[in-house]
Amino acid sequence: MSDLFEREWPVEDAKGAVVITHGIAEHSGRYEHVAQALNQAGYSAFSYDHRGHGRSIGAPGDMGESVEQLVQDVVDHCVAARSSYERTFLLAHSMGTLFSLPAAAQAPVGTLAGLILSGVALVPGSAALESMTTGEGLPPETISRDPAVVKAYVDDPLIFNDAIPPETLARVVEVIQLATEAVAKINVPVLLIHGSEDVLTSVEGANMAHAQLVITDKTLKVYPGLYHEVLNEPEKDQVLADVVAWLDDH
Repeated sequence: MSDLFEREWPVEDAKGAVVITHGIAEHSGRYEHVAQALNQAGYSAFSYDHRGHGRSIGAPGDMGESVEQLVQDVVDHCVAARSSYERTFLLAHSMGTLFSLPAAAQAPVGTLAGLILSGVALVPGSAALESMTTGEGLPPETISRDPAVVKAYVDDPLIFNDAIPPETLARVVEVIQLATEAVAKINVPVLLIHGSEDVLTSVEGANMAHAQLVITDKTLKVYPGLYHEVLNEPEKDQVLADVVAWLDDH
């Protein structure tokens, strides 16, 4: 994992650990507030930048030749966290859900105590499909209704939403199939959170995943009116409280 830039937010006497995997064209630094909320609730948090993202190896968008390596990166971070914490959870957002579904299915038994999927990306939304067609990039205003979040996103030099290489989109399409096939193999509790007005990843994907999960301990929360980044919406405190409550229950 030396090629990957990592972040750690540990707390003493933690209830458990949460590994966070981010979405396309962004980086782990955008989850500082999520980690702080988890810390305040008694959980250590860990994250990293995907290959070709943030401060990890690779030019922006260059995630390498192997989808399997991207999935293994998630597995490796979960296994590493589990070595120090009795209960380890995986919280994935958007593109991160595509790597995390097969990772959760492949991880050694006992690695994960649960999986949280934010903006599950199994079905691209209308704005994402339009971006793939026009090549104009992902529109920043679709991530959140909070103008400050959108401005920070646009001003962030590590974000390349307006210059996503075609190869990156092809890699995402490739991993969608892998993630879809993994859904029925998940054997840990799952929480899915999604905004009803998400035009980057369709809520249909969350509905589909929830329906196809074999495990009975599964919960789907669709937040009316919220956009793609439910953890960055004006209602984020309620969403984070729901996540923490679910973690505490598990």
